[in-house]
Amino acid sequence: TERAEDGWYQLHLDVPALPRRRRIFIEFEGVAMKSKAFLNGKLLGEHIGMFSRFAYDLTSHLKAGRNTLAVFVSMEKIPSSTLSLGQAVTVNLTASKILTLSKGMFGPLSPDANNRSYDLHGIWQPVKLTVRDGAMIDDAWFVPSLDGARVQVAMRSLDGAQPGRLRARWTDVKTKAVLATTEPVDVPLDDAQVTRDLTIRGVQPKLWTPAAPNLYRLDVTLESASGAVLDRWTHNVGFRTFEVRGNRFFLNGKPYWLRGANQLPYGKNSWDPALPRALIRLMHDGNQRLTRTHATPWNEAWLRAADEIGLGVSIEGIRPWGLAGKIGGTPPDMFAHWLMENEDVVKRGRNHPSVLLWTIGNEMLLRDDKSLEKWKLLSDVVKQTRRLDPFRPVIADSTYHREAEFYNGMLKPNNLDDGDADDIHRYRGWYSDSPFVIDTRADIRNLTPDRPLIGQEMSTGYPDLDTGLPVLRYTRDLVTPQAWVGQDAYPGSDPAVFLEHNRAVTKRWAEQLRFQRGDRTAGFMLFSAECWFSHSYDARRATPYPVYRAMRDAWSPVGLALETGRRRFYAGEEVETAAFITNDDEQFRDLDGLTLRALFVDEQTKQEVVATAAAVIDHLPYYATMRQALRIRVPETKGPRVTMNLVLRLTDRKGLVSRTLDRVEVFANPSASVQPVIAARAATVSLGQGLRRFVNDARLFQDVNDGMPPDMDAPRSVLLVGAAAALKEL
Repeated sequence: TERAEDGWYQLHLDVPALPRRRRIFIEFEGVAMKSKAFLNGKLLGEHIGMFSRFAYDLTSHLKAGRNTLAVFVSMEKIPSSTLSLGQAVTVNLTASKILTLSKGMFGPLSPDANNRSYDLHGIWQPVKLTVRDGAMIDDAWFVPSLDGARVQVAMRSLDGAQPGRLRARWTDVKTKAVLATTEPVDVPLDDAQVTRDLTIRGVQPKLWTPAAPNLYRLDVTLESASGAVLDRWTHNVGFRTFEVRGNRFFLNGKPYWLRGANQLPYGKNSWDPALPRALIRLMHDGNQRLTRTHATPWNEAWLRAADEIGLGVSIEGIRPWGLAGKIGGTPPDMFAHWLMENEDVVKRGRNHPSVLLWTIGNEMLLRDDKSLEKWKLLSDVVKQTRRLDPFRPVIADSTYHREAEFYNGMLKPNNLDDGDADDIHRYRGWYSDSPFVIDTRADIRNLTPDRPLIGQEMSTGYPDLDTGLPVLRYTRDLVTPQAWVGQDAYPGSDPAVFLEHNRAVTKRWAEQLRFQRGDRTAGFMLFSAECWFSHSYDARRATPYPVYRAMRDAWSPVGLALETGRRRFYAGEEVETAAFITNDDEQFRDLDGLTLRALFVDEQTKQEVVATAAAVIDHLPYYATMRQALRIRVPETKGPRVTMNLVLRLTDRKGLVSRTLDRVEVFANPSASVQPVIAARAATVSLGQGLRRFVNDARLFQDVNDGMPPDMDAPRSVLLVGAAAALKEL
């Protein structure tokens, strides 16, 4: 369709004559960017901002019979700007975006942007009509513990001073059994808002976790003195706690390492309620326990799906890169609007058990991270978020890692809040070295004592949602994919080549991040999960790419991973390596009586070819990682190059506990009849078993002997010296 900068919505309402105390409200969950609402030609009100809810009382303008509701929507008038703040990886930041209303990932990004550069505008979130009778509940806030809860209810009269009565009930969503009810609380109602608490103690609810998402329906009822219902507030809630202790997160009092992936394609299709249920089910079944909403908070349909299916959520705020570049802080009017919308985002999300973290924004201080002026603004948003919800950790900036000198010299003396955890972004196997040649210790340095370290954006590249090839922007403009798969990155190539690269590096990196965590890190999210499915924006067509199944293994509750990074072997060789076993059991249990085996499986026939001897593990505590030595014998093959699956399998007395699969290639050993590459003999000194075997297998020399050569052979010998050789001997 043609882009327009403004337009009208119109709805006809047929309404009967209303009883005297009956009220009808229209409630909007999101309109971009400015709106004016009219009923029968009378102005109801105006609203600015796409991330905040608003409502109007229609009653005084309603008439019995046909009514016309009209909403005029227009764009924010954005002045063009040629001032570019540079690239945030691939997002071209501009003053046009940063100095105007909050747009999340939507809105103009190019330097000469204007209103026609928006990704969306208009009524982009649900709208509903609500009927009330003489009073209303403005808000309710559920604050759980492991054996009770408090509900803070804000309410007011719509019909002058009157007595009211407030009560609450919790009902198990699955069994319909009533968990608890409160005694009614008398409330004197008036036009001014009044707040009351309802409390239950000493109950034994089923706790909510991403693996076991137990929910209760909370009904809060506001009644008249005679017992007539004036208004009702209903929400599914979960009993759970999530907090920081030292450098760890704790879920329901147990240490909890975050195994996640982000982001899902909310911005591409936020209005189809089938999409979050399809994708969140895939993520849950794929052992991904947390996601980040990345620059745009989710709506109710997406959060309800996360609550019900089981997926933790880091809600990221509405102004990504909001304080980036050296162009000064956010203008006062824009900052006030930011706080207004952030308040509504927090209030909307804080009743959802799936919401585990608040993240204020993505890469907020890019290229100006020492500005005290901007830190004061960011700190104000952090403090506002804490005031509205002091029961969840807050990430000040998704890419901020506290530096002791700056914190102690600037932030702490000025009482500035830099959040509860450090959060790094890295791009292994994409913009930087492959995890097959470098380990995670290169990225995990200068840890802050008693402060969790996480990574909410650990990227290994982006398969296209339609083709499976690398996203064309990177091939065409950045030449990133060509570094990994060469000409197979270009349009028309077989996508299987890039998809296999993406699968392998993502799995290897996730495994490393996990088995090297020790007591240093608190969890990671691989990026970008929307690229792990073809057609991920369509609930009926979304299909996992190979990386999805690889990450299902890597994030299995009990993790298994090979120590060696090798994925190519010679037939018949023996490999001395190890397996790492990490116990993140989702019932928080220690594990006993485990048996570990490694086996090769033919990729075509799925038949087991050869298995190693069993390794027995007597005891593995919860949250611990252990290294188990393994000797793997590679099977003989019939062909020169055979693809196999190397499988690690962990069992206990009851059966399978965990398994992981790596695709490997097995090559025929070089034949003894092959002519040596070098017409000379080799003499080795302290070369070591591994290098000695490599020299033999490579068939470089006529023969290879240990020790110094005899004098007569010295002129036609090559001396191979290991690092451990004694200088005196040489």
